[in-house]
Amino acid sequence: MVETGGTLVTELELGQAIYEADYLVVLSHCPGHISVGYAGALKNLGMGCSSKNGKRAVHRFSIPLVDHDSCERCESCMAACPYAAIQLEEFPVIDAQTCVGCARCISVCPTGAMHNPEGWFEQYITALVEAASAGLRKFGAKRCFLNFLTDVTAMCDCTYQQEALLPDLGALASRDLLSVEQASYDLIEEAAGRDLFQELFGIAIERQFSLAELLGMGERSYTMTTLS
Repeated sequence: MVETGGTLVTELELGQAIYEADYLVVLSHCPGHISVGYAGALKNLGMGCSSKNGKRAVHRFSIPLVDHDSCERCESCMAACPYAAIQLEEFPVIDAQTCVGCARCISVCPTGAMHNPEGWFEQYITALVEAASAGLRKFGAKRCFLNFLTDVTAMCDCTYQQEALLPDLGALASRDLLSVEQASYDLIEEAAGRDLFQELFGIAIERQFSLAELLGMGERSYTMTTLS
């Protein structure tokens, strides 16, 4: 268990192999994401370093609810769930120990009966950033970050393969988590000519970065040096 410095997830259980490592290299592909809008190093660090219990500590804020009045018991949610976390009793029941909050059940529900809890996003994104903070605190200065802006797709790598939205923009490296994240997102926005992921998902990506900045996880300012 490692303290996060946060308020929702005050300490997080890291994976054993990561906890016992001497140095942390965070290697991230940077696509969009249905739950957080953009999945770069912050998302990768917050989920990738956590044990299963650590992941549950974050995902508990995004577990869907079922509106019994709207539910038609069509089982679409069960068929869409890649983790078999939903069982049909009188109405669909979600196993909180198995659900990862991927929202596929919400996206396929024909009546809107499957829905996110009120205020879930603010809690989920806060918990995710706090989880990432645990990884930084564990390794101190012994860490570096590499973000790959290649094959940038609308959805994360957990889903089916999709067509890239942008030409390959190369890779960025830094010892500062927030610098590499801000630079990566700025390059994506510049290449797209608009705030691409906010347009796709209606999620303010800036919220990830501002929360991390408040936790002292890096600097959002950066200087870009091109290497050939």
